[in-house]
Amino acid sequence: MFERVINVGAGFFKVSLNEAFQRIVKENDPLDRVQIIKLDAGVHIAGNQHNPQKIIITRPTKLVGVEDDVTIRGHFYVKEDASLEIENITLTDLHADNNIIYAENNTIVELTKCQINHRQPENKYAVVSTGEKVILDHVIDTSEHGCSFENKYTGITDSVFNELQFKKQNQTIMKNNLIKGYMQIENEARVWSEGVLTFDGEIGYKYDFIVLNEGYASFEMLSYEENTNLSVLLENEGALELADIDLKNPDIQIQVNYYDSNELDIASKVAEVVTWNNLDHPQINLKSGFNDLTLDKVLKDYQAGTIINLEPGIYSQPNAIIKIEKDLEIHGLGQDATDTKIFLGFEIAPGVKFTLDNLTVFNEYERTVLYADEKTDVTLKNCTFETAQTLNEYYSDGKEGAQYYRLYFTGAESAVLDNVMIATEESQFVCFVDCPQVRIHHGIYDGIVIKAHTNVRAEATYIMKHLTLADNSNFRVGNLTLDQVTTPIEVCEHSQLIIEDLELLTMQNAKTIFNAKDGYIQVDKLTAEQLGAIDFEYDSQSTIVLSEDLKQLPTVKMINTDLENLVKSYQTADNSVVNNQEDPLQKLNNLYGLKAVKEKTRGFLNSVKFNETRKKQGLPANNITLHSVFIGNPGTGKTTVARLMGEVLADGGALENANLIEVGREDLVGKYLGETEEKTKAILEKAQGGILFIDEAYTLSEGGDNDYGQIAIDTILKYMEDHRDQIMLIFAGYPDEMNQFLQSNPGLKSRVPNVFNFEDYSLEELTKIGLMQLQKDKYQVDHELYQQFLKQQSRKEITKSNARFVRNMNEALITALASRVMANGLLDAASLTTITPEDLETVKQSQGADQGESIEDILNQLDKLIGLATVKEYIKDLVGEVQAEKRLAEVNPDLAGDRTYHMVFSGNPGTGKTTVARLLAKLFFKLGILTQTTVKEVTRPDLIGQYIGETEQKTQTILDNALGGVLFIDEAYQLASNGSSNDFGKQAIETLLTALENHRHDFVVILAGYTQEMEEFLNTNPGLRSRIPNRIEFPDYTPNEIGVITAKMLNSKKFVIADADFEEKIAQAYLKLPKQDWGNARTARNFAEKIIKEHKLWIIDHSTVDDILTIRSETIDEALKEL
Repeated sequence: MFERVINVGAGFFKVSLNEAFQRIVKENDPLDRVQIIKLDAGVHIAGNQHNPQKIIITRPTKLVGVEDDVTIRGHFYVKEDASLEIENITLTDLHADNNIIYAENNTIVELTKCQINHRQPENKYAVVSTGEKVILDHVIDTSEHGCSFENKYTGITDSVFNELQFKKQNQTIMKNNLIKGYMQIENEARVWSEGVLTFDGEIGYKYDFIVLNEGYASFEMLSYEENTNLSVLLENEGALELADIDLKNPDIQIQVNYYDSNELDIASKVAEVVTWNNLDHPQINLKSGFNDLTLDKVLKDYQAGTIINLEPGIYSQPNAIIKIEKDLEIHGLGQDATDTKIFLGFEIAPGVKFTLDNLTVFNEYERTVLYADEKTDVTLKNCTFETAQTLNEYYSDGKEGAQYYRLYFTGAESAVLDNVMIATEESQFVCFVDCPQVRIHHGIYDGIVIKAHTNVRAEATYIMKHLTLADNSNFRVGNLTLDQVTTPIEVCEHSQLIIEDLELLTMQNAKTIFNAKDGYIQVDKLTAEQLGAIDFEYDSQSTIVLSEDLKQLPTVKMINTDLENLVKSYQTADNSVVNNQEDPLQKLNNLYGLKAVKEKTRGFLNSVKFNETRKKQGLPANNITLHSVFIGNPGTGKTTVARLMGEVLADGGALENANLIEVGREDLVGKYLGETEEKTKAILEKAQGGILFIDEAYTLSEGGDNDYGQIAIDTILKYMEDHRDQIMLIFAGYPDEMNQFLQSNPGLKSRVPNVFNFEDYSLEELTKIGLMQLQKDKYQVDHELYQQFLKQQSRKEITKSNARFVRNMNEALITALASRVMANGLLDAASLTTITPEDLETVKQSQGADQGESIEDILNQLDKLIGLATVKEYIKDLVGEVQAEKRLAEVNPDLAGDRTYHMVFSGNPGTGKTTVARLLAKLFFKLGILTQTTVKEVTRPDLIGQYIGETEQKTQTILDNALGGVLFIDEAYQLASNGSSNDFGKQAIETLLTALENHRHDFVVILAGYTQEMEEFLNTNPGLRSRIPNRIEFPDYTPNEIGVITAKMLNSKKFVIADADFEEKIAQAYLKLPKQDWGNARTARNFAEKIIKEHKLWIIDHSTVDDILTIRSETIDEALKEL
């Protein structure tokens, strides 16, 4: 990020603070350039003391006190997308009724080593932020009302405040701060205090901490310095957690007031008073055997927070399932878990905190040993769970879902299992359901089942039989040992399994199966003494990420189950996907993809058949209009669905026959007056009784005012009205064009109520379609390589053609196969039917997959350009970012970048903007962002028309032709209105905006022009800035660089310059020109052309020259003298 420094003070080269801000506003620096204002000691006035004017911050701005004792009196208003950083300065106000700092949305405010003194009236805060982030480090705020934060993130360190308020889902991290008044957290704000939060209550408010409306605060250590009681107000599900407290006076009481917003008379509520010294947990020590005080008696009646210590022995309570309704800890005092055994089962009630430590828990009965209900906090440490029988019943009291599980956690807030072992005779698992935080350390388990948004983090976990993840759950494990697990490891329903180090204990001929169904599996490292087969099975909605070492192992296989099942279905069905004898609706169901279309078509057809059935039975029936619009890209099955729809409607009696006639504009529109109506009527009469399918129907209205297409539309409309029950018309075409067509023909839109949107096929669906076609024609190909091939090639296809694209790719592959086989002379059955990786690569290369130059070659060309240091740095950073995103995406597809690369090139003419655009096109092609290296250069006349509708058409044509490459619009600011009411520039901009969004991944648009004019142009339409995020400023060339450029121009024409001072002479000549004539490289070209002209005159006068390409010093001097 670039910086600009302005010095404020009394020195010769220094200005006042107000002058510094005025300079920032007036000068046209790039918006991302940081404005640094350095202030000398003293008091600086920002704004006018007699006029409550704020300093408006619109760009990144930093104020730094270069000496101690720097004060600013003023008020700062940080506008959207700007940032303000202040360091080593005291801030005070000019007007008591204004905030010292107010920050809008999406802003950043950072204060370091600052003091705030604000004479604010009631309800005025010194600092208010509704922005993105606030950072306060070593800040002292002496203001009465302090600060109010409604921004997203706040960080406060080593600072002092009277009051702090946090609102509206603010997330705050505090560390080692001092509060003198009170703190209020409300409206879902979250505050976490690390280290020590010191409270001295110096100001003496009624409440010290107020937590309202689902606000939450958590303090690691609260140091309370006052002798008065600590007073807390909790209202509307507000929550305050104190991990530890340090009281200056040990007799201090904590008074907690609980208010409910539904209560009108909140003053009558009784506060709960807790004496801190009485919060020590009672401890009970028990011995086994016959005693007056037994475990049974203690568990029936104990205080919340009781700790029970069990000496070694056996504690038996036959058939008992104990319901734990208050916080409780039970510890075994033996050397290990085997010394202390309890014959019990536990049901942990909602909200209870429960701990078992150093125990063996034994239960002979067919019940879950431990059932933890919602919002519980359960810790199991050094425990063994044993049972003699298999679990085959529901939990006691009919707890649904707990059957078959030895330990069952449902909705537990926290679960910690540390050194836990489940030793059973049968398969008995641990199950976690909807548990946000589970930690497992050093455990041995038959199996683990993880469901319903559960998050598990584990280390050193040993599983002997089973592991399942389902329903948006996550399991990340450092070291996982699988001991002869023969059932598949299941990861399904958006769940994620990440294994950092996997150890397999399997026989050499055994197989371990990982199965992902709409899931994510990642394995970073594998250890195995005897390596058996490992299958990673996954469907098309899943992702498998393996380390490179693991991929290379011969026993590891990656199996796409969808593709395998697809091929099997082709083989069993004798390569026939749709049986000709099938019902039309069944044929529709057998089509790939088109989920929304199928659903709407079934509803539409059911309504028609229902209506026809009522007619046959003599019941009143509605008049259902059959006419429809099919919207979608080519190859999405529009014609196929239309034919199947005709068959169903004919079978049901809604149409006389199932005939479908497909026509286009040329079949309907004539060349002379009267021919169009005649042709259209003939087509309509031919289609009567069945379906008329008009493809690319929007072309009927694209010919302008004198075109006959509108006559065809009018004729069709009248026929539709007169014969509404005798024909079905389907108007089909591309989405954007059809929507515009319907909007421009309201009479048509009202008569065609049924709109079917045909979505593009996904990559998985295209893969299935392509494999089906190849299988049908007796070709075979590696499914994984084929899908990767389609993915790479589809990125080059700008106009979506869906199934047609797959058909074209298959034809290209078969052609490559044929050429290879015939060249090799291998004509056996396998060679004639097998598409190899070589064939895939041949097609890639034939379609422009590689064009010679590497990224390094292109960047070298960029480096060889004269000057432009900042431009080069920006582009190199951009290339690095794209390459990093690609590497991240290889590890996790969710991390793939989704950014837009549209740009603004601003600067004076002749600064290399067009040259850099051409290099960018080549770089983006090599990076896979673009599918070709073309740069289409246009200006205003290429886009603007002379009559209504022509501008949109011309602009759209330019945009369509530029897809896949770069569209370079020079002097783009001229598209803005020229002041005439008849100017069509606005229409060009609106058409451009639509393409910038809808095709943001299909091409790159570069808008170029003067800096000031481009800034004003971007302000003409709010959509421009947000859709063009990248801005590059092209600096003017220095006089010395003009000299170098002129020399290169002459050298490129093979001239030899016989003047050692040539570049210096050019630089001096450039300096002598008036500033308005400085044209950068264009001026250099003029210099070169003048020198060549003078050299030609010299040649005419010297016919016997030995070296005609050498330009003498005198010639150069003569040429420059005339400039």
